[in-house]
Amino acid sequence: MDTDDASTATTETPRPHSTTAPPRRGVTAIIAAVVIAALLLLITPFPRGFQGETTGDARFVGELEDTLGSKRWHHVAAAKIDGDEVTWGGVGADENSEFEIGSITKTFTAALFADAIERGEIDEGTRLGDVWPGLSGDVAEVTLASIAMQRSGLPAQEPAPSVGDGAERR
Repeated sequence: MDTDDASTATTETPRPHSTTAPPRRGVTAIIAAVVIAALLLLITPFPRGFQGETTGDARFVGELEDTLGSKRWHHVAAAKIDGDEVTWGGVGADENSEFEIGSITKTFTAALFADAIERGEIDEGTRLGDVWPGLSGDVAEVTLASIAMQRSGLPAQEPAPSVGDGAERR
């Protein structure tokens, strides 16, 4: 062994530990906490299906749950119309409960429009002014097809007051 090598080896000072890396103990604790949390999520029984008191036809509510899946529903109400027979059911809601129906009316509008065309009562070029002769101006020129497709070209209107925002009921 060379004397220069021996003196160099004994005079080297150890490098300090890096302060940017977390200690192994901390990493292990974090990994253990994540694994435990994941296991708890897997074994914890979350509510499935509808939540609330069933109203109306219980068998129909069962059909609703089968159709809508196991998502957690708090308030659901539906009706099935077959000719003159009406079946309704709900969970956490009844036939008098109020819901914000949002854009579902677009579906009804388009379906009624298609039915009226099939019956020969109107065609795609029918204008609102043709159906309601009292209308005038730009609104009278809007076609029923453009309304069914949500492209009437009319200016946006303020949204209607929401239930519970202090607006009076009519």
